[in-house]
Amino acid sequence: MRHGTSDIHNQIHQVEDEVIYIEALHFVRIEKRYNGEIFLAEKINPLLQDYKSKWHISSELKEKFEEKLTEQLKSDFETIMLGELELNALGMTQAFVDGYKFGVKFLIETLTEEKKDAPN
Repeated sequence: MRHGTSDIHNQIHQVEDEVIYIEALHFVRIEKRYNGEIFLAEKINPLLQDYKSKWHISSELKEKFEEKLTEQLKSDFETIMLGELELNALGMTQAFVDGYKFGVKFLIETLTEEKKDAPN
């Protein structure tokens, strides 16, 4: 069944509104992470087998490194690490949004494309 052009445009606008809503939710979550209301490492459920072990190694190395720093350098290092965490979260959010938009556009094109070889 082929939809009219206005139906397709309405569907596209509905999907765009949903994407904007999802983007807003992600930015609220990022702000909560930044304010310390959400601790990202506690929310991650990694699918990669070696993620947890590498995360623990990285955490231990970071702690050992911080022990060598003065209080001022610890504060500076923490500021840098929080900036990196926020930047990584933004990058992950952008990748999700881009992938979501691509997937939705792909589905819309696939579902609305007229099949030339399909029997009527």
